[in-house]
Amino acid sequence: MPQDQVMRAARAGAVELVIFDCDGVLVDSEAATCGLCAQAAREAGMMVSDEDSIETFSGMALP
Repeated sequence: MPQDQVMRAARAGAVELVIFDCDGVLVDSEAATCGLCAQAAREAGMMVSDEDSIETFSGMALP
């Protein structure tokens, strides 16, 4: 939706929820996510370091 339409809707009270996608802009969660993937792999019995996980999973989308 164009910004002017959003602003008109907000002024009219028609906006109930606004979601900001700030990951990668304000917050970089990639290292934490890769660390959690490595931890899950270790808990499953695989030997995966955080560094290996970052190298393997960086830039990939998770389902």
